[in-house]
Amino acid sequence: MVGELTLRTEALALPGDPDQTLFVYLADPGSRSEEALAVLSSWAAGQTHADDRTIAPDSHQG
Repeated sequence: MVGELTLRTEALALPGDPDQTLFVYLADPGSRSEEALAVLSSWAAGQTHADDRTIAPDSHQG
């Protein structure tokens, strides 16, 4: 959909629960990967929820 992404990863330990770790994926500011993530984010933001189903707007289907 948007091509290959180059992302950095950060692992964050959650206080009070040593068995859980939150992984965060980040694109470098101004990179093509950041632009691609913005495109994916805009598509996700355009989705609506009805009857527990996610439906993409017609303009994004293909």
